[in-house]
Amino acid sequence: MNPKQQQTVTDQLIAVLAYNNVTFSEVPEVLKKLESELDLLCKRQVIQNP
Repeated sequence: MNPKQQQTVTDQLIAVLAYNNVTFSEVPEVLKKLESELDLLCKRQVIQNP
């Protein structure tokens, strides 16, 4: 993923958090849950590790 793609993904994640009124204090919990979900998807080989 190039830097422009990384920035786009970051911007979209921030937009989703803002749209859903996620507070700054809730972000770590949300990211931890996201990390867990992504880990499960990788283990199921839905997402391929490079």
